[in-house]
Amino acid sequence: MVAILFALMLLVLAIHFAVYLRYAFSEVFYPFEIFDAEGIIWQQAMLIPGPRMYGDIDRYPFLVFHYPPLYHSIVRGLAALGVDPLIAGRGLSVCASLAAGVAIGAIVFRFGWDTMGRPRIYGALTAGLVFFCFYPVAAVSPLMRVDMLALALSVIGMRCALESTDAERSLRVAMIFFVLAAFTKQTSILAPLSVMIVVASVDPRRALRLLGFGLVLGGVPLACLVWATGGGVLRHLVFAEILGHPMRIYRQISSIPGEAHTPSAPEVFETGAFNMLTAEMEAFANAIATTTPFPTPLSEIRHGVAVFEAILRSAASGQAENVA
Repeated sequence: MVAILFALMLLVLAIHFAVYLRYAFSEVFYPFEIFDAEGIIWQQAMLIPGPRMYGDIDRYPFLVFHYPPLYHSIVRGLAALGVDPLIAGRGLSVCASLAAGVAIGAIVFRFGWDTMGRPRIYGALTAGLVFFCFYPVAAVSPLMRVDMLALALSVIGMRCALESTDAERSLRVAMIFFVLAAFTKQTSILAPLSVMIVVASVDPRRALRLLGFGLVLGGVPLACLVWATGGGVLRHLVFAEILGHPMRIYRQISSIPGEAHTPSAPEVFETGAFNMLTAEMEAFANAIATTTPFPTPLSEIRHGVAVFEAILRSAASGQAENVA
């Protein structure tokens, strides 16, 4: 009876996985933006490597590079081979998601008892397939984002580390994957931190050697990036992204009359202790609690939608389109 229930569960999970694959690959080849951050990542990928990567945040066009360059570099390399950048980015995310699912199943299989036989296999398959049942995975995995590659590298690193906390070679291989994950998304530190804590509890000296290996492995390319960008990589990844930009400087940029695509010099307004994002959220909450109209009128919101619709019409027709 238990075997039948396991088989039915695996069948349901397999059907769900097939539906997920159909959805994911259809999204990979969808020609338009699915999530607004995709356009940001796409633009960054086209500028890495290059003189504008991690450049001056306070100069037009005020580009902030939110993440380290590994994901962007892979996408740029695939684009150089003739692959559409959007397809390359989404495809890379889907492949990384599949790799993460395999790594999760491998972890469960590794720690199953050798005498378990089929239940060990069932457990590994269940763990790998359940991963794709989580909504955040299904929603984010087909997007041009760095998250799934960072997650896959972290999970693969965990699989290598769990091979044996006494095997220094496997721990060093794990650290390589952890460093790659950190160079994909700078906040990917929980996996290596947990491994370091476990290793330190078993062999503190080995933990120190592993830490030194990781610092050298990640520190050398980071130092090269700092040198190549004049310190810009730290300003972008740490001070602007992790610590946050205070949003206290407002710049108004107008087009030069008759030159629609040529901006004039920006007008800069210092706003002191004012924080734009905080004010926006407070106004939103106040509108809900007191029925006070939101500062941005509905007509401007509709106008923004009309602009996006005009962009789609212009992309289809190849001509300038009027905005209602």
